[in-house]
Amino acid sequence: MAIRSSPLTIGRAFAAPPGTPADRVKVLREAFAKTMQDKELLADAQKAKIGMSYISAEEVAKMFAALMQQPPEVQKEMVKYIKFEG
Repeated sequence: MAIRSSPLTIGRAFAAPPGTPADRVKVLREAFAKTMQDKELLADAQKAKIGMSYISAEEVAKMFAALMQQPPEVQKEMVKYIKFEG
């Protein structure tokens, strides 16, 4: 069940293209974390009835790693419940 709920927990993750320099990734992560603490943004989201919560990049990476490191038989079953769409 934890595997099945991971995509729902992650929600809409943001990503940078492969090869993005580490210093830029760091700046993007820090800026996004600060944005998600902005009281005005959160108030606007609440008014619009948009649920927002922040999960750190490290936590998202752990969730994706856990999904991808399952035994083959578990991965085969996961495909029935989790659809990875572009």
